[in-house]
Amino acid sequence: MNKAKKEKQEEPPKIEYSEKYYDSVYEYRQVIFPKEWGMRLIERGLMPDEEWRRYGVQMSKGWYHYGSHPPEPHVLLFRRPIGTDPASGVVDRKLGEDQFREFEYVRHLSKPERVALGIN
Repeated sequence: MNKAKKEKQEEPPKIEYSEKYYDSVYEYRQVIFPKEWGMRLIERGLMPDEEWRRYGVQMSKGWYHYGSHPPEPHVLLFRRPIGTDPASGVVDRKLGEDQFREFEYVRHLSKPERVALGIN
C-alpha cells in the first residue's frame, strides 16, 4: 500500500485552534495538531490551502500557512490580511481599514476600559 493511500485511511487528527490575534496588517491563528504529527508536518513544509484542508484543518477562506512554531513542530501558523472576507477570501480594503481603526482603538484602551466594554 502506498503512503498516500495509508494517509487517507488514517483517522483524522484532533485539531485545536487558537483564538485569533492581530497586528496592524494581519490576523493570525495557530492550528495545533497532536504532538505525534510534528515530524510529518515538518516534512511537508509550507502547505497550500488544499493540502492543509486534506489534513482536516477547517477554517474560512483567505488563510495562508506561513510557518510553524520551531519548538513545537505540531503547531502550524496561519495568517490572512485584515479585511479578508471569510466567505470569499477576497481582501476588502475598506473593511480592512475599519478593522485596523478598531484594532488601534482597542489596543490603546486600559484593562479596566476593555473589561467595561466587554472586550478581552
